[in-house]
Amino acid sequence: MEYDQVIAHVANQKIEIDLDDGVKVNCAKFQSVEIPRGEGKKPLKADLLAKI
Repeated sequence: MEYDQVIAHVANQKIEIDLDDGVKVNCAKFQSVEIPRGEGKKPLKADLLAKI
């Protein structure tokens, strides 16, 4: 369920990737994603991709 929230958050941001930047640069855009959960709650942090 948490993974679905992270995927939805990233998809809604419509992050652009540039194939000329390389894999490491583009993968870094999807690491350490933070999702606010509301007042008084810690943000949800997740890495979407495995380390290279």
